[in-house]
Amino acid sequence: MTNEEHVRAQLVQIWEDLDQQGKDRFATMLGFEGKPESRRRSARRLVQGSRSISADKQAKIRRSYAQRYGEDKVVDLEDREKVDVTEYFKPIVKQGERAWTGESPPLAFQVPYRIRAVVVAVQEDSTIGWFALEHEIWTRGVGRTFSQLASMLQDELDAIFDQPSGGKYRTFGIAMRDGAVPDLIAQANRSGEVTDEVAAPQHRSLNVMIYSTPDSFGKRGAYEEVSYDD
Repeated sequence: MTNEEHVRAQLVQIWEDLDQQGKDRFATMLGFEGKPESRRRSARRLVQGSRSISADKQAKIRRSYAQRYGEDKVVDLEDREKVDVTEYFKPIVKQGERAWTGESPPLAFQVPYRIRAVVVAVQEDSTIGWFALEHEIWTRGVGRTFSQLASMLQDELDAIFDQPSGGKYRTFGIAMRDGAVPDLIAQANRSGEVTDEVAAPQHRSLNVMIYSTPDSFGKRGAYEEVSYDD
């Protein structure tokens, strides 16, 4: 377990709760100089995991976190663990929209993680018409911060929408939660864009989960589901 990744998760929680002026002040407190946008950009590199956090900055972040939140709520994720993060994604996504709400769970990634989603999409096949269908999405690559994982999932969702002009498939929208499936289908059927009546499909429970990558290839065994207090 590394203290740096735990502190990075604390930093993410602080950063997401700040407005722009607060981010300017916080970046200055961390020791970054220059114009406000330059200071914020430097701090964002720490948040996003693209830059290591020095011992001095770690100490400042820990003090600030304790002053703001008191008890440490960050959970360290280890190997062979999984977490349901569905609540951090919007119930329904349309083309060009960001699925992630912009908030992150209080999790510190001590090992690389992957993200997987089970969703329902309302789509048109030019040969058979409109329908609703379950998709299981496994993303390419691994991440060490939640924003990295959310970005990878966004790429896969965008690929469902971004079919070639005049291609065989077209997508109206994607439901990310069970309760959103009836709403998505109702929107599609009222839209005027969807020309066939779409019925609710049979599907598994919709969710977005993150999983640790195995610490060695070929390793088998169940993943332990981790809970946390938001």
